[in-house]
Amino acid sequence: SLVLNNLLLTTAATVVILGTLYPLILDALGGGKVSVGPPFYKATFIPLMFPVLIACVVGAMLSWKRADLKGVLGRLKLALFFTIIVTATTAYLAGYGKYFLAACGIGLATWLIFGSLIGLMERVAIFRQPLKQSILRIKNLPGSFWGMTIAHGALGILVAGITASSAWRIEKIKTVSEGDTLEIFEYRLKFSGVKTIKGPNFSGLKGLFIVTRNGEQVTVLGPEKRKYPAQQTRTTEAGILTTFKGDLYVVLGSQKEGVKPPKWTVRLYFNPLVVWIWVGAILMAFGGLVSLVDRRHRIGPPRLAKKKIKPTLSTTTNA
Repeated sequence: SLVLNNLLLTTAATVVILGTLYPLILDALGGGKVSVGPPFYKATFIPLMFPVLIACVVGAMLSWKRADLKGVLGRLKLALFFTIIVTATTAYLAGYGKYFLAACGIGLATWLIFGSLIGLMERVAIFRQPLKQSILRIKNLPGSFWGMTIAHGALGILVAGITASSAWRIEKIKTVSEGDTLEIFEYRLKFSGVKTIKGPNFSGLKGLFIVTRNGEQVTVLGPEKRKYPAQQTRTTEAGILTTFKGDLYVVLGSQKEGVKPPKWTVRLYFNPLVVWIWVGAILMAFGGLVSLVDRRHRIGPPRLAKKKIKPTLSTTTNA
């Protein structure tokens, strides 16, 4: 299991390095400019990571030198059941054809989360012995096990966030004037016009968008278009609303010339579960830190003390 893990992860890392460096190397050798983007990684990186994530739960429950693969798979039946239910439900709600791979991604996240929980339940023998004994086992679990469980469950959260933000992203481009309203996901945005702003080293324009949900005001977003005279550069600052369900982005575009009342091009984006990506990554790092508190990582194996040889009577007399 460890060899398979290292082989797949090393190969996946090599694919990422190849996709990153190949355009630079080709350009340096005079082979022209090429772009390596999402199609390359979807065809190479994702197929490599699927078996890694599936084996992640199984490998974590295998005992050292006493592994029973058939027994582990039997104990993971409940996780497999939940995975199938979540995958089928997601595929049904989202559409079997277009979002089937996205449904598989959500199912894989479910497999990682529930599999990690079942691994914890198996370790403390919950429901198979008195609750008091299970609680005592929980207290005595080593830090490395807690770190592994947290990191593997967090990996499921990360996979869910990446899948949702990639598959169900919503994008709209509209031309609006003051007083117009826009709708995206469960939000309604009212455009309240544009005002001039001035910062410490820039000047620009700021749009005002009143964001409501179910008739109640949530926030006011102010995307900006800035100009920095010293560097002679222009930047666009998006207005962002971050929630547990996803991130709402509002970008103020250019003004339509010769049109009255003034009209502006506005871009709206809604990326579902983006915050899950950050939470998953932070929890994975936290799991690694927790594993370091394991006493076995801080204290080495005991060493035998060297016995002192006492001088014999004959040796002392000769001396």
